[in-house]
Amino acid sequence: MSSEPITVLVAEDLDILRENLVEMLNHEVDIEVLGAAASGKEIVELAKEYEPEIILMDVEMETKDAGIVAANTIFAEHPDVKIIFLTMHEDDYTVIEAMSTGAVDYIFKTADCTNAITHIRQAHRNRIELEAAIQRIMHGEYVRILKSKQDYMQFMRKIMLLTPSETEIIRLLLKKRKVADIAAARFVEPVTIKKQIGQLLKKLDAKRTREVVSIIEELHIESLFLPEL
Repeated sequence: MSSEPITVLVAEDLDILRENLVEMLNHEVDIEVLGAAASGKEIVELAKEYEPEIILMDVEMETKDAGIVAANTIFAEHPDVKIIFLTMHEDDYTVIEAMSTGAVDYIFKTADCTNAITHIRQAHRNRIELEAAIQRIMHGEYVRILKSKQDYMQFMRKIMLLTPSETEIIRLLLKKRKVADIAAARFVEPVTIKKQIGQLLKKLDAKRTREVVSIIEELHIESLFLPEL
């Protein structure tokens, strides 16, 4: 182990847990707790004052996502700090939001708190071993992002095949216009619009216009058709 102790800050709003964590960590000869905070606002100030190597951070403090907000603020000023989230929240959304801040680790309070010591040492050595539950969640998010990227590329290739008239129809569909409204706006008969919509759906491998609108909204590419956005 390094002759210099691992400098740590603790952020936890429950007094008894915060005090227990500080006491437990200070019993370790290779760890030095520089300070402890009961809120996201306090940990941001302590990070400025002490510039620790590692912060053990709760997610929910004065607000449900106070730790996540604090982590983003701290990383903006101290990008080299290593944040380990220690929390009760085990849902996928919270894990992904927390890890997306740039945190190096995420552990549960439901486990033995001495587990935090192991994770602090791993972070210090740059040998992070995410717990199995966190690996599963992060892998699932990676797969989702990859699929989203693939879906985006496939849809964009289909969009390239659309005629200007078909692109205009999509623009009007995104504005929630009905077939009759689209026909009036384009000075044609509704039957003509229905025929063009049929060709449009065929090109985009969709069964109905609502499906096309949903895909565009899910991929967040409305601005391709509505440049005013």
